[in-house]
Parts: sequence; structure tokens; C-alpha cells
Amino acid sequence: MTTKAIYAICLAGATASLAIGFGSGVWSLVSAQDGWIFPLVIGPYALVAIVARWRRAVSWASFLLLIAALLISVGGIAAVSSSAYRFHSLPRDRTAMDLTAIVAPIAQWILAAIIAAVLGIVAIVRMAAAKKSPTDRTDSG
Repeated sequence: MTTKAIYAICLAGATASLAIGFGSGVWSLVSAQDGWIFPLVIGPYALVAIVARWRRAVSWASFLLLIAALLISVGGIAAVSSSAYRFHSLPRDRTAMDLTAIVAPIAQWILAAIIAAVLGIVAIVRMAAAKKSPTDRTDSG
């Protein structure tokens, strides 16, 4: 159940971020044919969804990923929305893009990568601990 909620949150967050960003003109200086904006925006959501699929059997990991998906989605939508507001409230003769709409996905990538790395390290440590058999341990008595 938690994994499906994570998928829904990630899909909604990525769709809303792209729709607000391109629909409002925030990324008007970036053409859709450039292609780099799509992996930058969609990537963190995809990474969280993939890790959620991988660690779906671990309840605390699923809960952590649910919180991460919520943070990434709300933060991304808020950043792109505030950038869209500034885009429409500033004069029209601007030549530079507001960096909030670019820095926010980078921060989302960092958060998603840290959580994926932590869950990966925990999984590796648990597998290594499970491989140790009781006969490998020495008794002092």
C-alpha cells in the first residue's frame, strides 16, 4: 500500500512540476528540445520510486521513502510555483532565468541520492550480517 502511495505522489509531483514549469513559462529560456530539463526534474521522483520498489518489504524504509516522496514533491512544486510567480510579476525584458527552478531539482536529486545510498548501505550490512552463520562465532565458554 505504501509503495503505491509513493508511486502516486512521485507521478503527481513530477507531472505538476513539469506542467507548472513549462505552462507558466518559467523554463522559457530552455527549449523542450534541449532535453536536459526532463531528467533533471523527473529523475529524483524516478529514483525514489525505484528505491521504493526495491525496499518495499521493509516497513521503515517504505515509510522513509514516503516522507522523502512528500518532501520532494511539495518542495519541487513550491519552488517551481514561486519561480512562476516571480516570472509573471517581474518585467518582461529579463534575459536570465530564475535559478530557483533549476536549483530545486538539484536539491531533490541530492535528497533522493542520500536516501537511496543510506538504504543501500543498510541492505548491504544486513545481507553481510545474515551470511554469518552461528558456527562462525566463537564462544568464550
